[in-house]
Amino acid sequence: MPAADAATGVPAAPLPARVAIVTHDLHPYGAERVAVAIADSLRSAFGVRCEMASLGGGSLAVALRRSIPVHMLGVLWTAAQRDIAPVAHAMRARGYRHVILNTVLCGGTASVFRRMGYAVLGLVHEMPGLIPGRSGSKGGSRRCTNTRMRCTRTRRCSARSRRNSARCRARRR
Repeated sequence: MPAADAATGVPAAPLPARVAIVTHDLHPYGAERVAVAIADSLRSAFGVRCEMASLGGGSLAVALRRSIPVHMLGVLWTAAQRDIAPVAHAMRARGYRHVILNTVLCGGTASVFRRMGYAVLGLVHEMPGLIPGRSGSKGGSRRCTNTRMRCTRTRRCSARSRRNSARCRARRR
């Protein structure tokens, strides 16, 4: 029990929940708008404190900065000099223990957050054909061994992939 609590005998109120959100940039497109909406919903509906780290620039940062702290790590998400570690460390010091990686393009930052003890949640908005080679990791595309991807096709498989249709059907179960 902290010293202040020992003097009063009243347990300290728990810190409000805090979630860091990482996105590849903040340009006004789909996944980026989802990241902003997640931050807004967590903050307004649930009282969760949020901070956004963006690997690239974007115009959504201007309005977002009115409600939560935004850390811009560069202009282009592909720039080699972007380093999430100092931002992750600073957020950890402020009590953040959970992070949402908004796209596959942020996947290369997962190991940094895991090493610092964060609980990591990765969201995948991309179509399956866009994922290979886009994870941001040095080794190219890597399969996540902690997540099971499911086929979400509702239409018939294309002629090219009919040979995989049995596998596709099995994944839907």
